[in-house]
Amino acid sequence: MIKIEMTDTFGGEANYSWIIRADDEKSFTLSQALRRFKRNERITAKHDILWSDGLNQRVKLRKQCVIIDLYFEQ
Repeated sequence: MIKIEMTDTFGGEANYSWIIRADDEKSFTLSQALRRFKRNERITAKHDILWSDGLNQRVKLRKQCVIIDLYFEQ
């Protein structure tokens, strides 16, 4: 299962003044889960990958103060 968290940023760091959480049991990769999440939330903004280590990934939506964290639950 892939866990997804979307939240706002302040000063470039996660702020967590609001948060949207989701679980994805259908996707096999983090990129599939990200595409599915953005489609479900109707997010059309492009994104940049800030970091990824294979099991965890953080992306930032362009021109917005929003980040999305994705990680495999062990």
